[in-house]
Amino acid sequence: PGDVLMNIVGPPLGKVAIVTDQFPEWNMNQALAVFRPICVLDKQYLHRVLTCELILKSVLGNTRGTTGQDNLSLEQCRNIKIPLPSLTEQKRIVAKVDQLMTLCDQLEAKLNQSQQKSEKLMTSTIQQILVA
Repeated sequence: PGDVLMNIVGPPLGKVAIVTDQFPEWNMNQALAVFRPICVLDKQYLHRVLTCELILKSVLGNTRGTTGQDNLSLEQCRNIKIPLPSLTEQKRIVAKVDQLMTLCDQLEAKLNQSQQKSEKLMTSTIQQILVA
């Protein structure tokens, strides 16, 4: 629990997750790389960094594969450059990203509601025009 895992055999290549404490032990296979945060690295921050598009592009751009299946090597994973601000700053970054993601989710929901209302209005208007 607490380890950060990345799928290194694709597709889907580069998916990242934090192992929960739902069970005291977990098993994994060779398709995953384990990132074990040390005391100066917050696991939530590490997760955000590894899912950052800029970081992913830098790693995924050098993939190797056979028969159309891309793979990352453990060496490539070890060489990922992870920015390391103070632990306090890492936690602030995670909190801000979470806040912004919540805002994005709310905006997306409002856009979907507006689109649904627009579609209903358009349908209603078309029906009135056809009846008239």
